[in-house]
Amino acid sequence: MNYLLVYFGDLPDYIKYTVNSILSVDKDAKIYFCSDNPIRYNNVEYINSSEISSDLTKKIEKINIYKNTNYEVNPLWATSFLRIFYLSDIAKSLSLKSFVHFDADVLIYKPFDELNGLFDINRFNITPLNENELIFGYSYTNNINTYKKIVKYIYDLVTNKEFDGEGVNEMKILNSVFNMDKDLFNLLPIVPEIKNIIFDPASYGQYIGGTDGNPRKIFSKPWAGSHHYVGREILNGKLKVRFKNNLPYVMKNNNRYDIANLHIHSKRLEKYLPTQYKDYL
Repeated sequence: MNYLLVYFGDLPDYIKYTVNSILSVDKDAKIYFCSDNPIRYNNVEYINSSEISSDLTKKIEKINIYKNTNYEVNPLWATSFLRIFYLSDIAKSLSLKSFVHFDADVLIYKPFDELNGLFDINRFNITPLNENELIFGYSYTNNINTYKKIVKYIYDLVTNKEFDGEGVNEMKILNSVFNMDKDLFNLLPIVPEIKNIIFDPASYGQYIGGTDGNPRKIFSKPWAGSHHYVGREILNGKLKVRFKNNLPYVMKNNNRYDIANLHIHSKRLEKYLPTQYKDYL
């Protein structure tokens, strides 16, 4: 499977754990890393963002929807939004028909082949965070035309000034497109359902590892937010979240559900590496 990673600016050290988790868990992985900084990792193909950016992407960059907003202070908001367009550019430049993408602070515990039955091959598969946000905890695209339609929706929303940038992140923008055309999306399972595997949008990683400003310490109380779908289930006592033997899972009604990935908001990925983990870089 093709894994597309995107990061702009100086690379934080934790990204090596994300890359190694992919190579360790999914032996069929092919990783492409798009950045404006050269990537010198073994077993990873570097994509120079300036060499593949489309006219559409360049127009969006010039608009800069976060200019003169609170989001402008942290460039991560702008680059997180722009990567939606760069994913389309990467797929086009490499003639990819399918790809997996998630944020740069995600670890995986299941190879793609074990997850295949959870996806809709004609829709854009992505993890929902709450009623208002879709998040790149995990996403999979098998239909590039579907993904291009989503990109075009976002371009039209931005150029028509449907968003002023204040209080609007890429998660909310994606959710706006979802509400406009739900047929383009398949929301991945994040709480126990029929299948015995679920995905982490961000909530399980925050519960297990804490948040960026407050990483979890030994014997400290786990964090869960009622503004997250998963957080509500945890706070209501419906889910018991576990991380044992380097594997995350959930218990519900005495049944076990493995978690395919963890979105480690605390950025301390080294504490939660999968069992098979090796350094391939």
